[in-house]
Amino acid sequence: MNSLINTLSDFYKRFPNLSSSVREIIVEIMPWIAGASGLLLVLMAAIDLTSSPFVSILQGPVLAYLMLSAVLTLISGVLLLSSFPPLRKKQKRGWMLLFFLEILFIVSPVLSFNLGNIILNLILAGVGFYFLFQVRSAYK
Repeated sequence: MNSLINTLSDFYKRFPNLSSSVREIIVEIMPWIAGASGLLLVLMAAIDLTSSPFVSILQGPVLAYLMLSAVLTLISGVLLLSSFPPLRKKQKRGWMLLFFLEILFIVSPVLSFNLGNIILNLILAGVGFYFLFQVRSAYK
């Protein structure tokens, strides 16, 4: 994993740096965004996983796709919620959880056979990684 992080770090060093004041703002608001987003994703996944009256009419691949999407949403929400305390304390563990979330964001359309979202997720993950690597030095 460290080799991937180092490779991405070297890649993102080529891009312009954000000002230190913008990086500080991101570091201050990131835990709150992660916590709020995590809570929303967990709630959405809980609704998706417990809506059995609606899901019971579905079968086969459609049901499998919906359940896998709900589980991936739940995992994303748990990662975000788990990152809240260490991000507030500026611990590297919080940064790593967000890094894993970005990896999941890239892999999830492949796992759920949603090939139409692969390019979109790659672009969005690229932007997410940019911001993540801009503030990496704030987390020890």
